[in-house]
Amino acid sequence: MGALAKQKIEEGWPHVEIVGWRDGFFSNEELPAIRDQVSRASPTLLLIGMGSPKQEAFALEFLKIPNLQLVWAVGGLFDRLSGRIARAPPLMLMLRLEWLFRIFVEPRRLALRYLSDALWLAKSCVYELLNR
Repeated sequence: MGALAKQKIEEGWPHVEIVGWRDGFFSNEELPAIRDQVSRASPTLLLIGMGSPKQEAFALEFLKIPNLQLVWAVGGLFDRLSGRIARAPPLMLMLRLEWLFRIFVEPRRLALRYLSDALWLAKSCVYELLNR
């Protein structure tokens, strides 16, 4: 999938120079070598699509790399670019309901996550309303 996403980025944005890529399947022991590899490549932008919360923890490891201006946790972007995961129909995109489409496509993986996020948001909103 990574090679296909890389190809799609190069085709869609020819002015972007990709200085390296790798999959997100590695052990914690490999992290120092990966950090060194990224540092040697000297990117200005690092896109990380490993899924939450792993990608956020990984991003924190790279914030002090010289020349790196932005570390961006992009979630499923590479899955979409490679064509592994389809986008929602245009009407659902227009209505900002892609999350609902994703639940239908991957219910086992996403339903519990989205439900817990919704409950957390509802709880936070109620708390804010009651404490005004």
